[in-house]
Amino acid sequence: MIRWSFGVVAFALCIISATFTVLLCVTYANTPFLSVVNAATGLALELMKFSLFPAACILWRRRRYLIALLCYTLGLTLVAVSLAASWAYFSEAEDTKSSLQVSQNMSFKIWQDQVSAVSKQISLLQQSASKDLANGYRARANSTLAKLRDEERLRSKLIAEPPKSTVSSAPPLTSNLIQATLAALIELCAIAALMLPRQLKDHQSADISPSANIEPEPVKRQPKADADKKLYKTLSPTSDSPAAQLALNI
Repeated sequence: MIRWSFGVVAFALCIISATFTVLLCVTYANTPFLSVVNAATGLALELMKFSLFPAACILWRRRRYLIALLCYTLGLTLVAVSLAASWAYFSEAEDTKSSLQVSQNMSFKIWQDQVSAVSKQISLLQQSASKDLANGYRARANSTLAKLRDEERLRSKLIAEPPKSTVSSAPPLTSNLIQATLAALIELCAIAALMLPRQLKDHQSADISPSANIEPEPVKRQPKADADKKLYKTLSPTSDSPAAQLALNI
């Protein structure tokens, strides 16, 4: 049951970790072909990572220490890459959540409506100024252009000062710590669930093998001296049996 549970956990966490690494690699592609290549690269790196640690453990038991250390070093490097991918995913998810909360904020909606209204006013003033210039009303066109410049300054000011989110959220330090902890737990638990069943199997084999090699206790044989002593007593001259007398006569 324990080994089955470890197998399920290892499979699930390996899939999750591989998904994060593949998504990180895909973000650096700008064409569909490169997306496929980067996804295959990320998947291959994950398969290599989860294969290196069991291989290093076997090599260490066979006293191939140098190769085992190289495998451990390369595996830890790939773990660091996968850890960065998981952390980036959690950070992006947190940013998306924060953006959604801000967009749903009432003050943000009011600010968005103001920017939209000013933009519409600017568009109308531009059309009016163009018509005045086309019809030769230069004075009225200059007045319209002055209003247009004021509206553009107002829009620039509104865009430069977006409203702050009033939704309570965790401090950045706490949020980053939680994200890093989750990313580390995914990697460590995946590797542990992958290697612990093998360790448990080896320990069970080590516990069973000595008891199988115990030899049964040899049957105690009666010493030959005791048998001779009994025969001597049987043939003793003090015996009154006919067999004893016959033995003495001989």
